[in-house]
Amino acid sequence: SDQLFVIQSKIIQRLAANGPCVIIGRLPDVIVEDAFRIFICSSFKSVGADPEVEKEPEDIKKLESRIRAVDAKRRDYYQYYSGNEWGKPKNYDLCLNSGTLGIERCVEIIANSVTLE
Repeated sequence: SDQLFVIQSKIIQRLAANGPCVIIGRLPDVIVEDAFRIFICSSFKSVGADPEVEKEPEDIKKLESRIRAVDAKRRDYYQYYSGNEWGKPKNYDLCLNSGTLGIERCVEIIANSVTLE
């Protein structure tokens, strides 16, 4: 709801005013003027290749369906409150594919891209 967005915005603004912080989701790129905006994606193929994920086709289909549903909610939320298109590289400072880079390499790239004052 819009009221929840206002409350979340105030909390994010307070966090950012107190110093560097990491906020996942909730539109910090819209709420915090000088936010460093990162988008991380991956393909479904890389999710199925993850040794932590069961290999049963039914399990992978359920996981893919759940990921698509969560992504749709994220996209709708982002687009509703920002007016921008979710996942478009032009809306971010850094876009990474964790499926090809791996999570640890993504963390390394992000850490090397962000300078704390």
